[in-house]
Amino acid sequence: MKTKHLFLFLFAFWGFELSAQTRISVPLSAKQSPTYVGSDGIVRGFVMSMQEARNLNAVASTLNIVGINNQGVEGLYYYDASDTTTPDDSVTTFVQGTKRFKRAIENEAVFDWWNPKGDDTQDVTNLLNKALNYCVRKGKTSLTFHNKKGNKYKITDLITIPAGVSVNLNGAVIRQAAQDKSVFQLLGNSTLYGGTITANGYSGTDFLANGGVRLQGYNNTVRNCVFTHFTSFGVYGKDCQVASVLDNTFINAIANTGNSSTENSAILFLSNAANPTPILSGGIIIDRNRILTSKANQHIYINGLGGDSKVIITNNYCMSLESNGTVTPTANLITRHNIQVGYSNSANGGNAVIAGNFCGETLRTGVYISANAAGGSVLAISNICYRNGRSNNGLAGGITIGTGNNGDIVAFNKIIDFQGSETYQGALNIIYSEAETSNQRTKLLALGNEIKNSSAHGVYMMHPRNVSLVQNYVYGSALKDVFITCGSSNSKNVLLKANEFIRANKNAESVYIDSEGTNTNPFYFTENRFIGFDKNAPANESSNVAILTRFNNLPVMVERNYFNNYDFGFVQYAPLPNGERKTNSIVNHNRFENCNYGIVMKGNDLHSTFFALGNQFENCVASTFGGGYANATKLAISVSPTGKATIEGTGLPTIGSFVQGDRCIFTNPVSSGYVGGVCVNGGTPGTWKNYGAIQP
Repeated sequence: MKTKHLFLFLFAFWGFELSAQTRISVPLSAKQSPTYVGSDGIVRGFVMSMQEARNLNAVASTLNIVGINNQGVEGLYYYDASDTTTPDDSVTTFVQGTKRFKRAIENEAVFDWWNPKGDDTQDVTNLLNKALNYCVRKGKTSLTFHNKKGNKYKITDLITIPAGVSVNLNGAVIRQAAQDKSVFQLLGNSTLYGGTITANGYSGTDFLANGGVRLQGYNNTVRNCVFTHFTSFGVYGKDCQVASVLDNTFINAIANTGNSSTENSAILFLSNAANPTPILSGGIIIDRNRILTSKANQHIYINGLGGDSKVIITNNYCMSLESNGTVTPTANLITRHNIQVGYSNSANGGNAVIAGNFCGETLRTGVYISANAAGGSVLAISNICYRNGRSNNGLAGGITIGTGNNGDIVAFNKIIDFQGSETYQGALNIIYSEAETSNQRTKLLALGNEIKNSSAHGVYMMHPRNVSLVQNYVYGSALKDVFITCGSSNSKNVLLKANEFIRANKNAESVYIDSEGTNTNPFYFTENRFIGFDKNAPANESSNVAILTRFNNLPVMVERNYFNNYDFGFVQYAPLPNGERKTNSIVNHNRFENCNYGIVMKGNDLHSTFFALGNQFENCVASTFGGGYANATKLAISVSPTGKATIEGTGLPTIGSFVQGDRCIFTNPVSSGYVGGVCVNGGTPGTWKNYGAIQP
């Protein structure tokens, strides 16, 4: 084959459309080495042997693309400015001086073929669209920028990447010069990677039009990019299925001041806003991103999960920082949640995994699981939430769980230095609606979490249902370690097991339960360790308590726990309806050490009794205590099947209401004294007689 024919075949093979514009240049050496021009008018480069290309020092200094005619390695080779190490193998790479030329991949187009300047002044919108259209026309699956490192390209309109085409920016900066225009839009089966995406603010006309990259369709990936100066979003997925956002960095977001009703996020996935019951479907992976901005309302926001949704949010670093890397002052802070995940209004929500993320310095939460669908569940595991809750808002928490979830697990997280200080806030915030419906089958397991130095409560629960706190470590809470508020009904089945609570002050209870209604399902506390700060009573003597329950007939079972260094170990404040004889509570087989009072019963009537069996007391001023208040109740060690109470005391009762057959066992029996007394006529206190004479 003659040399010229070989050139023509080579160009046609690589998809170049030669026309009458094609010309032969002045020879570069003794052999003919033509230049070539495509039908689009772009100068492509030179054709020569690989050895000639290696030796062309003067020309190669400005040469970007070379056609090589060596038999067996015919093809186009491009100059890769980012590579200084790959060896010359005479097949995929040849080296000219210190420069590496790489063989063009058959299904790849190179944006440099269209001769963009990359100087941040030339508008390359049309050139970039031509390159993408060329990929579609020629069946290329990749468009690559083989530019010099740091080249900047200005665009003035949204660039739509066609379905099936991926773009490798290769370190390029793409700057949107127009307002209310996003930078890229992916339509499916595409990947965008390796560059900087710079948005240009929001003028107030179309909030969701401004941002970095919009994802639509099926199977899109955005990875290894830097997003900056976005107002509405960095990456926005709308009605998309199967998407991945990986290894990106988001910085220098612009605060949304033009539309206060719409929130901006670094990573945002929503369904069509016009749909009254939005559904996201398919799988979404958000992994290893760095979000370092204080001007996005949420760093990661997923809303509208449908029944077949599977969302994985892992290993992201989310921190509210200024552009210089310093922590944003509260007065300038906009970010409310590092990560927020919510369901649709449908009967079955999707599932989400939130794991291994660092979430810090927000107005409200590190992780906010907001929901109103029954079928969905969330696994939040091994996250670190640091200094969240810098505004006093009821939703604030290191981790906040909303209502309607089914089978959530919050496990092995660290929640450190929660900043909130409101009465109804906790580092771990569990907020359910008071009314239970069939669409709200709530279940939650909080396992193995470490909660340290909360400025509010360690754990706050509102209207909890089917909640288990197991093996958690709560240390240094300014307010209560666990604060549970129950409504008029539907608070039920709360388990605290094998947790450790360590107080940093004596001004609040470790566990406090406040119930207004007639809840009948039990709260069960077992195998927990309660370590107080100082058993000496504070100004408010009822606050230095390990467990204080204040309720109307809510059964509490407290068994096999350890209490140390409190003014009061267990206190039950239980006003009961007249005629009731017991609270259905049990305080059995616990150990109390170094407490002024072990078990205390306090109430507004003189009727109630409860079980306190098999407890151990060491170095306690009073093991059981039912007096000392104006209207003291009785502390029962047992109640018979027929309702007869057995209490403890130092003598025959002088206050309280009793019925015939009630007994009092004396706690200080002496020689020639009696074992106890028995009520022979009911009354207040009724008629009592000693029984069980003790020998001298």
